[in-house]
Amino acid sequence: MVAARTARRWLRVAGDVLAEPDAGSAEDRLLAALAQEFGAMCIVRTSAGAGGHTWAPPWPAGFSAPDEVRSLALARAADQPLVAHLAATGTGAPFSLADAEAAGRRLSPWARELIAALGLTVHQLALPLPGPGGPDAYGIVGDSQYGDKDLELARELQPLVVGLDRHVLMLRELRRAADGVHTPAGSSMLTPREQLVLEGIAAGSTVNGMAVRLGISPRTVHKHQENLYRKLRAVDRLSAVLSAQREGLLPSEGAGRGWAPSPRPPHPPSVI
Repeated sequence: MVAARTARRWLRVAGDVLAEPDAGSAEDRLLAALAQEFGAMCIVRTSAGAGGHTWAPPWPAGFSAPDEVRSLALARAADQPLVAHLAATGTGAPFSLADAEAAGRRLSPWARELIAALGLTVHQLALPLPGPGGPDAYGIVGDSQYGDKDLELARELQPLVVGLDRHVLMLRELRRAADGVHTPAGSSMLTPREQLVLEGIAAGSTVNGMAVRLGISPRTVHKHQENLYRKLRAVDRLSAVLSAQREGLLPSEGAGRGWAPSPRPPHPPSVI
């Protein structure tokens, strides 16, 4: 049972979030409250549906990691134990990284190195956000191990957090509708591999070059390219880049940026 002091605190949080007309400010209030409650250094909203793994930018906004490391992590994000466990089980109950590992989703030595490179820790907790859109969750990363008391608190707060998260999503959709933002049919979000191929296209990389960079075959690169063309309603590289820029998937100067190679691990990374 949530303590009276915690309950009062979260009533104030709910009031603050619901009173915010701006989605970004409302989300900041919600995530700041979660971070305070669970001693989190970083929170990421994840989605691991059939179309691939996606996530929002990490909170707080100042959290960052080298672009090359982040790209490698994104390419194998579905193998991160929290994400893999959520996708495999569809569980609606909060769980820790230790729980996921106990269920057989092991964290490899290279994954631990990548966690360190991202500035994270192995002290991670997933707070699922059950809903019609798929197995979404907040991934909470802290400085110390999450135990039974933390999981119990997460279970108690979960219904309220889910409701506030949906409110934030609704505010965001209302703003998009008011601004007249159009999303291409069939694709509000590219898969991680498609995003990396898109960035390669914007940088002028060849299919063979992208295949070497991503560790996949040229044929697979062509397949990702076909999929992103369809999602962006593009017919060639230029129209794909221009469409992606309009949709915010690439910065306006993206077509001129280089796609610098990054170190590849001896084994595929498997972490956030």
